[in-house]
Amino acid sequence: MHNDERLKRLAALTNDPKSAFTIRFFIVLTILFVILGGVLLFYSLGVQQVTLRYDNLSNCVGVKTCSLTINLENDISGPVFVYIRIDNFFQNHIEYLKSKDPSQAYGGSLSSADRCDPVRFNRDTGRSVSWNGSQLDPGAIANPCGYMAKSLFNDEFRIFDPSGHFVSVSTNGIAWPVDREKSRLAPDSNVSQWIKTTDERYLNWIRPSPGNVITKLWGRIERDLPAGKYTISIDLNYDVKVFGGKKSLILATRNAFGGSNFVLAGLYLGVAIL
Repeated sequence: MHNDERLKRLAALTNDPKSAFTIRFFIVLTILFVILGGVLLFYSLGVQQVTLRYDNLSNCVGVKTCSLTINLENDISGPVFVYIRIDNFFQNHIEYLKSKDPSQAYGGSLSSADRCDPVRFNRDTGRSVSWNGSQLDPGAIANPCGYMAKSLFNDEFRIFDPSGHFVSVSTNGIAWPVDREKSRLAPDSNVSQWIKTTDERYLNWIRPSPGNVITKLWGRIERDLPAGKYTISIDLNYDVKVFGGKKSLILATRNAFGGSNFVLAGLYLGVAIL
């Protein structure tokens, strides 16, 4: 018997759902999407967040330091997460992503400095001393090399509560566990590395963001913040004018799903309605 004759004798499997089954399926799917969207919306509404753009403020233009005031209208329960946001910065650009040595970026051995163009040597980083204050050899290979490391955000923030007391911001545990585990210092780190490659702000920075808006966890405040006026002193080291960017500081809490996510909640509810 020929193959075509054998195929004719095989039972055919067709997808022919009955109308009752289809209706029940979409009812269940709608209920599921409503529940998911409602839960996400509920938790998102519980997130407290204060955002302050500061690069365009009059007292923060053309100076090295400036002070800002944030008024918290309600008490915020700790921990409070401190984020920095930079607009119009494309960390996903192919040339930017290529400008680093994957091993050396986490404190390992250098495989090839050629991939680090245009930041190959210490003189290309604009730094003359190591993270520990030791003099660097300008002609030595930068550690870490590459534009990704050189572009590290380096504004500094000091927060004071309404009573004038300093609010401590911790960096412990702000980076991804997998990044903390694989990062280490070079054996001669004190005299060879211009960035401490175990610094968790640095580890967050070299994990690239997918879009043109970067939001990086800068630290966490392990205490409640009572309502009132907070003073923030900023050392302005990071220039965003060169790429037409914006700088913002964010204070926010988290929920069981992370931060607020009104977009995803809206998508679930929108699909359910349709």
